[in-house]
Amino acid sequence: MSGSIALAYYVLKAPEVGGLAGLRASLPEETFSFLPSVGDGGSGGRYQISLASFLAFFGMVWWTSWYPGAEPGGGGYSAQRMLSTKDERSSFLASALFQIGHYAVRPWPWIIVALSAIALYGGQHNLAEQTPDFINYECLTGIYDCEPLNAAQQAEYEQWVATWEPVYGDRLPEALKYQQDYRFGYIFIMRDYLPKGVLGMLLASFFAAYMSTMSTQLNWGASYLINDFYLRFLRPNAPRQLSLRISRAVTLLLAVFGLLITSQMNSIAGVWQFIMECGAGLGLVLILRWYWWRINAWAEITATVAPFIAYAIAHYGLAWAFPNSFFFTVGFTTLAWLLTMYMTSPESSSTLVEFYATVRPGGAWKPVAWKVADNPEMKDGPSTPVLLLYWVGGIAAVYGALFLVGALLFKW
Repeated sequence: MSGSIALAYYVLKAPEVGGLAGLRASLPEETFSFLPSVGDGGSGGRYQISLASFLAFFGMVWWTSWYPGAEPGGGGYSAQRMLSTKDERSSFLASALFQIGHYAVRPWPWIIVALSAIALYGGQHNLAEQTPDFINYECLTGIYDCEPLNAAQQAEYEQWVATWEPVYGDRLPEALKYQQDYRFGYIFIMRDYLPKGVLGMLLASFFAAYMSTMSTQLNWGASYLINDFYLRFLRPNAPRQLSLRISRAVTLLLAVFGLLITSQMNSIAGVWQFIMECGAGLGLVLILRWYWWRINAWAEITATVAPFIAYAIAHYGLAWAFPNSFFFTVGFTTLAWLLTMYMTSPESSSTLVEFYATVRPGGAWKPVAWKVADNPEMKDGPSTPVLLLYWVGGIAAVYGALFLVGALLFKW
């Protein structure tokens, strides 16, 4: 985080950016729109997304997909953080602080760097589409020893330089690469605008964040497989030393499996789409389990496995791409867990009563609530409309804080 703030600070100091005021003046107004422009996703330029993508990201992902750290129905390390607090009030305040910090404050250094990359390397021109195929960043910068140009190519190259060098100056090679692949914007700004020592600090922080994430996921995955599967179902009385040896072997296997999966990915966007699609439909059952007594463990297990099957069918059987494959996976998974739920028995009455007495959930819990209605110590839980109002207020507060920070920075 410190490195990201430093990167935003140094790029804003650059004369060609001109601070926040210069950045605002150099970018088109639609860059700062509250919502993206919705169209066909092609003719509207870089600020437009297709209607299908808009529906997927804004209308469905947040409640259908499971993804680490932001599970729609709670769980994972988010739940662990809440459970580690001393009481419910502390849990609420800690969660609220995290949501504001994570979603409203933390992204702004990244947003500033992204906007600076558009201003420095993007501009109002479609450079990539107006560049001959034989001109590329690697040849322009000498990374590759490219073949000499023939007379016609040389003349075309000189005309290209004469046209675009007045626009981008010595940033012309970077502008071409950036407009071909926007991911390079962050890297170019790091290289061109950070002092050497700060650049080293930021690179070290990237490696530290990467390794800490890897170690967390490997240890977390191994703990689930050992404690929740091996010790529970296979060998409940396994000696501690044996469990440790098996956990180390499982950690190694998870690392190998992760490397195999990584070898099939060619972009970060592809990874996130894979995660969203392989959890598509699971989010709904994770939310509804708090509001509907009929959902059982088999429904959750089915909703966990079904997206992988649907992903394979959509991508390899039907050859559909995102977001159409996402819509298919959501429908397939939802139908699968609903059928499984009605084909299997609900949880035992004692389990449901104990859960209801502890949590006091709202929603469709009347068949269970009647069983404890005569208990004078049982207090009513919050009503579902009140919970929905809290939810809307929380979303509005986080989004409001996000755009408030932007308003303070850019004086909107």
